[in-house]
Amino acid sequence: MNHPVLMQILCEDSTTVDDWADSITRWGADADQADFIIVRESDGLDIGWVGLNCLLSQDHVPFIRMLAILPDYWGMGYGTSALGKIKAILASRGFTCLRLWTDKCNERSQRCYLRNGFKTIREERRVVGSARRVMRDRILMECSSPHDCARHRNRGSGSG
Repeated sequence: MNHPVLMQILCEDSTTVDDWADSITRWGADADQADFIIVRESDGLDIGWVGLNCLLSQDHVPFIRMLAILPDYWGMGYGTSALGKIKAILASRGFTCLRLWTDKCNERSQRCYLRNGFKTIREERRVVGSARRVMRDRILMECSSPHDCARHRNRGSGSG
């Protein structure tokens, strides 16, 4: 996931395999988080990653903390597929809402989220990136019900 385009968008520095191994171990031990690798079914190639957090929050509203797909696979429906699977997993656990933050300038991700039933809740300026802390205009988006999200997507709004 050290693709230069992704690192630029995420305001992060490249990482090593050891960095990932340490992070995955930490995340696996934290019941408040869940992480999934996005795999291309035709050949098992890892092409992205989804991270969730706030699974134990008092308001029972999880967040997508990261949804990243390698740029070579953008526009092929992998984002929509990943969102559908994540929403199904969360619905099976009793969650009725899912939120995320995205950059206001990242129109590609916003279009994908809108096509998949998310709505803009508010905008604010926030710090992004753990390595390079940068202020960016951000948008909070929410999908209020996995079932509503599925109905929205089935109205012919396309795939992400």
